[in-house]
Amino acid sequence: MTETPRERLVKEAKRIEEFSLWNAAAHFTTSGWASAIQTLGGAVPIILGAIGGWKFFADPSLATTAQLRMASLLSLAGGTVGSLLAYWNIGRARLEHFQAGTKYKSLENEARRAREIYAVSDEDARFRERVEELMKRYDTLGESSPQSLTVAFRVAGWKVRRGRYAPDRPTDSHRS
Repeated sequence: MTETPRERLVKEAKRIEEFSLWNAAAHFTTSGWASAIQTLGGAVPIILGAIGGWKFFADPSLATTAQLRMASLLSLAGGTVGSLLAYWNIGRARLEHFQAGTKYKSLENEARRAREIYAVSDEDARFRERVEELMKRYDTLGESSPQSLTVAFRVAGWKVRRGRYAPDRPTDSHRS
């Protein structure tokens, strides 16, 4: 049995919805990891610098050569970690992935509305235009979004299968 053009458009809207869901989940996962790295990594230089200088504030003349060497190394390590974090600009990467995830989530919602509501109410030509617009937005978003790691897609897939990003999930299950 052959499909009607409308049925093919509904299937395409469903594909856009599903692909957008997976991409949104991967970007949100990557953003979460970047946030954790930024938070934990940002504390390292502060802690190392504090440990490096803390012991010798009272009377530096009592410090041994080994202690001064260790304090210097800790301060150097703290400065190096801080410089690397500034160079990598993890906060920017976190924000870019979060914004991409939000855009994919918006596209997913619009594709779902097209499939569930507009497929029934729109005229054929208008529905076709709507799905074609969604396809173009998906392609443009894919070209302009930062790349996520394969492991982020795997973790995102696990979250999606558990219902973490389901549109109709109960509000108390947001920690699944």
